[in-house]
Amino acid sequence: MYVALIAQWQRRILVDTALRRMSSCTLGTPRRDVSREARCVPCEGIGSALSAEQVAELVATKTPQWTTTPDTKRLHRTWVRPNFKDAMEFLNRIADVAEKEGHHPDLHLTNWNRVRVELWTHALGGLTENDFILAMKVDEIAEQGQK
Repeated sequence: MYVALIAQWQRRILVDTALRRMSSCTLGTPRRDVSREARCVPCEGIGSALSAEQVAELVATKTPQWTTTPDTKRLHRTWVRPNFKDAMEFLNRIADVAEKEGHHPDLHLTNWNRVRVELWTHALGGLTENDFILAMKVDEIAEQGQK
């Protein structure tokens, strides 16, 4: 019994180590390209969120129109759309991209045309590269809607 538990524990360590190497969230340091072309990578709660300094750098360089909460754990942006139908279509386009990326934001429609998107990696309680990648993709959707 004891030997079986040790073997199971050792396998768990090996799997956890492998997942940490694959994760974009490991140790909270950016290790990959953060761009519209990048893909969100599941972190499954392994690793840690980005530091306040890393968040500030990514906001400044990648998502300057987005704002962080004072604790730098969430990223958000609000758009005012021309009408209710356009706001709903915008939300649906965001939902399609979020589902494809496997990274789901908090979406809010207030009044009849105000869309707010809030991003954070729920599993880590803060921001990761995935949040910035999705923010850039949401910006692209918004730009396409204005053409």
